[in-house]
Amino acid sequence: MKQRGRKSAAQLATVTALPLRMLEPPADLSPDEAAVWARVAATKPGDWWDAGSMPLLAQYARATVQAELVAELVRTVGQNMITDPDELGRYKELRKLQAALSGEMNTLARSMRLTQQARYRADAAATADRKVNGRKPWQHDVIDG
Repeated sequence: MKQRGRKSAAQLATVTALPLRMLEPPADLSPDEAAVWARVAATKPGDWWDAGSMPLLAQYARATVQAELVAELVRTVGQNMITDPDELGRYKELRKLQAALSGEMNTLARSMRLTQQARYRADAAATADRKVNGRKPWQHDVIDG
């Protein structure tokens, strides 16, 4: 049974054991995919990940890297459309692929409870939003740094 009330100094001084090793990425992931795996795995406690979520995390890492590659192609083809209108068809196909990858990433992130939606109840999110002081990140000028 959990103790009620405030914790004693002895309870607060108890050291929580940290995992000895980080969750290792599967061998079939590329170095870029393994880096995404490591960044995401590090955001959660060691016991967060189980055998059922590891394939989802691997696919999330793959989709993330692919989305970055497609985003670069979209930028390049978008610039080429200025001088070559025939690139419009390629651009549209790349944007469809980009949207599909974004949807896949969103679905996987939600399944693993990685999104901000998973962190807050609706009422708590509204309260946190009201408590924000100062300018929001997108309101900063480039000069501000």
